[in-house]
Amino acid sequence: MFDGESSVESFFMRFEELVVEPQILLALDVALRATPARWWTMHKVSINNWGQCRILMMVRFGTIAESKLQKTTSG
Repeated sequence: MFDGESSVESFFMRFEELVVEPQILLALDVALRATPARWWTMHKVSINNWGQCRILMMVRFGTIAESKLQKTTSG
């Protein structure tokens, strides 16, 4: 499960070990909670594959998002 509080990278590693590629996007419906679940509901129609989803989740919930948040709160 991923609720946005833990590392998205850690979630990816565990998730990819448990779910096979053909079902990986479908499995997000049950694996995501809280803010990530709401994000997924809004965006899943336009996401075509796991690679694209992974990148978008990194931008929204990963270290890229964290560094942008730190810049806006410190400056």
